[in-house]
Amino acid sequence: MRCVAALLVPLALAPPASAEPAKKALEVGAFGGHSWMLRVHTENEERTWQRNGGEAFAAYAAYRSPYFLAPFVDVGYFPLFASQETREVGPPFGTLGSTNSLVTWSFMAGPAFDVWRLRFRAGMGAYYLRVRSTVLGQTVTPSELDGGYLFAVSGWFLRQARVRVGAEARLGLIVEADTPLFALGATLGGDALTW
Repeated sequence: MRCVAALLVPLALAPPASAEPAKKALEVGAFGGHSWMLRVHTENEERTWQRNGGEAFAAYAAYRSPYFLAPFVDVGYFPLFASQETREVGPPFGTLGSTNSLVTWSFMAGPAFDVWRLRFRAGMGAYYLRVRSTVLGQTVTPSELDGGYLFAVSGWFLRQARVRVGAEARLGLIVEADTPLFALGATLGGDALTW
């Protein structure tokens, strides 16, 4: 009995562990997957090769509070389209080949809210579009800054106290360029600070 009492006394004197979760947190996370441009504007008979989309990446930060909505900021990189074309231009050049690519960087902010193991986000901001085209060894990279929107749905299949792993689907709308994009992949998030 003395041994049992000796084990129970420190437990009785220890302060109770708080079962209440932190009320506020700064969450950071990353997304990795594949993106596609949903509308390819032209079909070109001189196109010898093309690829829609590519490997996409994004990072985000969100402020979670006791209230319903959580503001977030999100920065992402999305390849949209790449192609190779040949064109007959006549003497003295004959047939010329060109390689082209279209990518965008996104800078978004907006609210998010969680329901069960799902997170819904809607944001607005800017898309930095850049075209890269190479002809006769010369490369040009015109770019433009357009407004747009982001809609995302995440589902957590692993949720620990401070770490979450899941899948995410993203829909982006680049307004001025009239270009929608879709991305699907995995997401990883965690609480960097809690208070």
